[in-house]
Amino acid sequence: MAASRTVIAMDKAFRLEVVKPPGGETLAEQSDDDLMLLARAGAPGAFDTLIRRHQPRMRRWADRDRGEASLAADAAQNAFVALFRTLPSYRAQGKFSSYLYRLLLNQCRMTKRSRRAEQKALDVVSRWEERNVAQTLQRERQREVEVA
Repeated sequence: MAASRTVIAMDKAFRLEVVKPPGGETLAEQSDDDLMLLARAGAPGAFDTLIRRHQPRMRRWADRDRGEASLAADAAQNAFVALFRTLPSYRAQGKFSSYLYRLLLNQCRMTKRSRRAEQKALDVVSRWEERNVAQTLQRERQREVEVA
């Protein structure tokens, strides 16, 4: 028995239109590529199905890379946002999981860069505060010596 597939058709106004398969597959039975095309066509729940299907794995991948659960969750969420932004230009070439992993990897790299920049800024502020405290203590000691 051959599996029926959802067909995405383009009407005369070049709008994408979902043509239901004869078997009436549910969204959970659709392939990832079909779900992306359905989401682009505006099918309700198609993108949610992708998220539910891939979120646990994305969080595990991000957790291995980031090592911190909250950062991993943020990276996974940002990867899904990036995936949503690519809907208009998505082409079903190659494995979807590889495409999604690449988006996640880019998000992890961006968070690492931003964390490094934050750390540098904190280091600069910390050094400035240390110098400022040292100068203030030195001035107070001089005043105490002058008073004595």
